[in-house]
Amino acid sequence: MNDVPEHEQLLEQDGNSSDDAEDGIALHRLHPRRAQAKALLEHDSRSSPPTRNGLAWTAEEERRVVRKLDRLVMPLLIIAFFALQLDRGNIGNALTDFFLEDVNITQSQFNNGQELLALGIVLWEIPSNFVLFRIGPSVWISAQIVAWGLVATFQAFQHGSGAFMTTRFLLGTCESGFIPAALFTISRFYKRDETSKRFAWFFMGNHFAQATSGLIAYKLEGVFTISIGALFIALFPKGVNNPTSLTGIRYFTANESRTLAARVLLDDPSKQNKGENITMAELRSTFTNWKLLPHIVAAVLGLAPGATLVPMVPHWSRASATVGSYQTP
Repeated sequence: MNDVPEHEQLLEQDGNSSDDAEDGIALHRLHPRRAQAKALLEHDSRSSPPTRNGLAWTAEEERRVVRKLDRLVMPLLIIAFFALQLDRGNIGNALTDFFLEDVNITQSQFNNGQELLALGIVLWEIPSNFVLFRIGPSVWISAQIVAWGLVATFQAFQHGSGAFMTTRFLLGTCESGFIPAALFTISRFYKRDETSKRFAWFFMGNHFAQATSGLIAYKLEGVFTISIGALFIALFPKGVNNPTSLTGIRYFTANESRTLAARVLLDDPSKQNKGENITMAELRSTFTNWKLLPHIVAAVLGLAPGATLVPMVPHWSRASATVGSYQTP
């Protein structure tokens, strides 16, 4: 088995081409993927000088970089997803504790409020991605976490149908961009053959919240989420080209930073940022991609039946418990 890393194989394919390159060979005559990586490294050379050939790292050095990502990026995204599902779904547990009576709303008004939460997500998910692409995940995800944490905190003081429906719509609006932003961020930090496992880890936060949300009080979840937002601001790296946090914490050495960026670009040169805006052509290609339609249909069919039961199950459970108490001799 050939254990030579891919970037070293690309360099050796031209024999002595590296010497020619040093003598002034044009970049476009190099292997296309290597040229993309070298271009990125030269663009980023203001932060640290390039190593020999701009691509010198070992397989063990690359594994060390990936382990650092797994210890830094993934736990923050997972716990943020945990907080999102907690704020979104813990209201079902509140229904078993006379929530409708406390807020002074009916079951029908409650159901309408839940639909407004979904409406906020649908309306603002795509615009949120535009903002994400422009300002970056560390700033945008942090802002979203703090925003929905504040909404979740103040919803503890709501009273009446108007306040309830407003807070549910605001919660959906603030949460709308988190999941696509997190998946986008994972795809930027990891190579294509590494993302599937990390996507699975990411969704563990959602399922863990569904299993344990009843243990955290409805009125405390917002404070918990704001704390996660502060942690995200302090620790989450800005991106592969600048893996430092918003507070200036640096997690990678100069060589590790170059490896982090170049290995992803070698795997997929399309990940090189070419601007700060999503073009209309890119937007049209997304909406006209027929391959997405089966996924959308499958997702709707899979999620809709369970979603309709969420607001009713706690109500049925409490009713059953009440009936049982009357029947007990």
